[in-house]
Amino acid sequence: MPPKKKKTKRYIDGIFNYCDRWCERCAFTGRCRLYDMEKEAFPDEESRDLDNDAFWESLHGVLQQTKEMLRQSAAEHGIDLDQIELEDNGEWERRRDATWNSEPGQMGEDYAEKASEWFEAHETLLNDYQQQLESRLQMELAGDEPEAEAVAVQDAADVIRWYQFQIAVKLMRALNWEVDAEHEDADDEIREIHALERDGSAKVALIGIDRSLAAWTVLRQSLADDSDTMLDMLVRLSRLRLAAEKTFPAARAFVRPGFDTGEKP
Repeated sequence: MPPKKKKTKRYIDGIFNYCDRWCERCAFTGRCRLYDMEKEAFPDEESRDLDNDAFWESLHGVLQQTKEMLRQSAAEHGIDLDQIELEDNGEWERRRDATWNSEPGQMGEDYAEKASEWFEAHETLLNDYQQQLESRLQMELAGDEPEAEAVAVQDAADVIRWYQFQIAVKLMRALNWEVDAEHEDADDEIREIHALERDGSAKVALIGIDRSLAAWTVLRQSLADDSDTMLDMLVRLSRLRLAAEKTFPAARAFVRPGFDTGEKP
């Protein structure tokens, strides 16, 4: 009698804790509990419309579920959310300053700002390029592949825009966990948890940097007339990556559930 196949659990625990939230591009949505919860709350594009009253009602329901999940998780760890008091000893200011004044924190914010400025300054260039590709497509030039090139350029722009702010956010989150782990009142267990969250957040930021570097390279190859400004963006990102890797040396080795464990979508 052949051995029974081990049943694969549908959901991968914690997979949504270390993702880039780009569900439309993710291969693991079928194994993500959070994705299913959101899809149930927002089943179609109309339900996602910010002007739709149903959107806000659904959002309120999700927030209520989140509150209950948070309270339950806190109770399981012996944490009484009702007893937590706000500190007034300058700790928040110290954490904020340590985060914002750090090298990767400043560089991440600077990159996000420069990327926005680049797209604002080159909107005409991108539009003209797309029109040129459409003209080539209509001419059906032999051996030419304008449609594929247009998709590649649009995809590259989408990648850059998706990650440009997220990189800084994830780095800030990792830096905050770093500060928390160093707090004098933190015990070994707390330090270990914070170290994991720190490296997980930093890894997501590094993945965003890697993909953005590749995307800028695609744009630079296609928009050769303005390659110098894109070279500047590549240099900024490369330096940011070095700073992040130096600050979080264990981040690359962090194993994200699902994505890095060899499981199938």
